[in-house]
Amino acid sequence: MENPLENPILILSERSVSSAFGESSISQGKMVCIAGFLATALFMLFIYRGAGLVAVVGLIVNITLLLGAMSLFQFTLTMPGIAGIVLTIGMAVDANVLIYERLREEMAAGRSLKEALGAAFEKAFTAIFDSNITTLLSAWILYLLATGLVKGFAITLTMGIISSMFGALIVVRVIFMWLVDTGKMTRLDAARIIPEKMWNILGAAKGFIIASLIITALSFATLAVKGSASFGIDFKGGAQVHVDLKDGQKISEEEVQALADSLKLGTRPSYQQKDSANGPAVAVKVEEKAGGKMAEELLKKFGDRIKGTTVETVGPVIGDELARTSSLAIGLSLLAIFAYLYFRFEFSFALGAIVALFHDVLMVPGLCALFGQELSVIHLGALLTIAGYSINDTIVVFDRIRETIHNGREGSIRDLMNEAICKTLSRTLLTGPTALFPMVMLLFMGNPAMKEFALPMVIGVILGTYSSIFIASPLVLWLAERGKVNLKDQVKEARERALALDAEIRNEKELAQ
Repeated sequence: MENPLENPILILSERSVSSAFGESSISQGKMVCIAGFLATALFMLFIYRGAGLVAVVGLIVNITLLLGAMSLFQFTLTMPGIAGIVLTIGMAVDANVLIYERLREEMAAGRSLKEALGAAFEKAFTAIFDSNITTLLSAWILYLLATGLVKGFAITLTMGIISSMFGALIVVRVIFMWLVDTGKMTRLDAARIIPEKMWNILGAAKGFIIASLIITALSFATLAVKGSASFGIDFKGGAQVHVDLKDGQKISEEEVQALADSLKLGTRPSYQQKDSANGPAVAVKVEEKAGGKMAEELLKKFGDRIKGTTVETVGPVIGDELARTSSLAIGLSLLAIFAYLYFRFEFSFALGAIVALFHDVLMVPGLCALFGQELSVIHLGALLTIAGYSINDTIVVFDRIRETIHNGREGSIRDLMNEAICKTLSRTLLTGPTALFPMVMLLFMGNPAMKEFALPMVIGVILGTYSSIFIASPLVLWLAERGKVNLKDQVKEARERALALDAEIRNEKELAQ
């Protein structure tokens, strides 16, 4: 390419991958996706038997649609994109579990399978719709603000959410209706992991909140002690050479330092040993301009020990820009979620959800640093995904609380909220493992880039499940009891606003036609 203005070209960010490393990453991605699918499918079959098989068929349709759409629109499948597919596998069955648990409740109330089926889909729809919309908001903001690899993850996650809703709400329902109409299915066989019992869950919230404050303090203390060492080259700038070693081989820190001295780099390289699915690995961080030279010399001197290399270079301008866009993305995501929840629910619920989100998002970076990770742009994608998953779980709980209160049953707000939480507890403890299985597969079977994403996701899924019950719900109760607000009236008003808006939208459509 000609440069008629003769302006100097400055490379701000560069990433090169050896053919051996790229090939192993592709094979690992396939293996992790298959393993995550099989683990999720076996879990659903164990819990729901025949209905679980229907969910597996819906999951297959979901994955087929996702891959077909990516092929149709010619999207490139990146390593974070593969992670997005694995996450989609775990999250796709969440809608099925919501429907099945509702179906179980309707049949326990004495309805036939056909009657219960329609009621289950109708009652589960609002929770499925609201939870997926909030996740889409996070993915959309991530797509707009992110660059490179993380943008690929946002695309995959967005398409995965859309295809999973289609698979659960249309494909699964059609199959169920056919099975019921033909008499091939007359009842729902499902294992029960949580007995039908009322626990005073909100009464135990104080102890869990204290534990959360302690862990949050530990997380912040880790970031404060490590300081800039907690951040990778994505935010600080520089170059990182990742080296996959052959089985039984190693490159010591002394050997790397001796090589750096011979190259007269001027600064001491950072050395870190890692383990990947390919075997032992070494990561060497040097100054930005020395990355290519270091990789070249490592191959020359230790080529008989090396299986493949990856070189990633990020300039200081990109690092500063990423820090700004990261903060902006997380802030806008939380603001969009708060606005949506305020509109769909009411202020107490929206505030409780946002506090729980802050709890999850703020704890994850420090805990990742505590476990030896350096924060990178991959963690940005993980944090926004955690926000989507956490709010997904919180909305399911809040939707049941709102429904229980709106039904006009007698009892205190505390009793009604405890009842609602206990009714969703089985679903919560079922969807947690389905989301965790694929992430655990990534953590133990993926390459370093996948592990970098999987660890914060594992932590985030656990925190999101926990915070929706022991952080968000107690705050709503506290506002209702001490804030002197009538939660029943607020729920009624919020529902009337939503119904009025739905009616207005329908009227506009009718007039347009």
